Amino acid sequence: MLALVCACAAPEMPEGERLEPVTEAISFDPNAAFHYPVGPGDVLRIIVYRHPELSSPPYKENMLGTPVDPTGKLSMPLVGVIEAQGRSVWEIRDIITARLGEFLRDPIVDVVLLEAKSHQIFVLGEVARPGMILLDRPTSAVESIGLAGGMTDTAERGSVAVIRGSLEDPQVLLFDATTITLEGRFPLQAGDIVFVTERSFASTARATRDLIPILQAISLPISTARDVVWIDQLRNN
Repeated sequence: MLALVCACAAPEMPEGERLEPVTEAISFDPNAAFHYPVGPGDVLRIIVYRHPELSSPPYKENMLGTPVDPTGKLSMPLVGVIEAQGRSVWEIRDIITARLGEFLRDPIVDVVLLEAKSHQIFVLGEVARPGMILLDRPTSAVESIGLAGGMTDTAERGSVAVIRGSLEDPQVLLFDATTITLEGRFPLQAGDIVFVTERSFASTARATRDLIPILQAISLPISTARDVVWIDQLRNN
């Protein structure tokens, strides 16, 4: 189905037609601080200095870690149950420190994200390895293309689409990946889709019309290796 992007595309732009300015179609702040909201399936490493018995237990292969359960909660000795979902690691650290303060004098706590599984982005279309990427650190739109192996020889580098929000009412941004500017360096958010096609889009309206029906036909989220291979096979057909 991804391979149909060219077949579904509108007629080529008239010669000399320029891309319309489209940055107002979606609000991206390239200077925004990265905030990773912890979610179900994530694994945190919680260290309580001088108190290993209160720190994260062995998680797997002697790795210390505390998983967030499917309801978005985690539990610790003395601390009890914490609502972790939607909170940053710093907020969780502060909660643990405050609760341990009822039992310990000046507890020192460190919390780090060990495995990020709850937040994903998708890079699809004319890239070497289309599929899901875990958003475990600040990642820009341009960087996500590199993480997907870079663009293919037939990719349209001057008109890359980023789709955010519901596919029923998406926000779309087109950016030029051929120049090193802030245009493509805004931070992505969980659920964002970066789509590289074989043709340019004259406007966000045309991009939305051409891309959204294709994306709606794909089963998202892409959660298994089989799905990633399936998408790769579709692109190469």
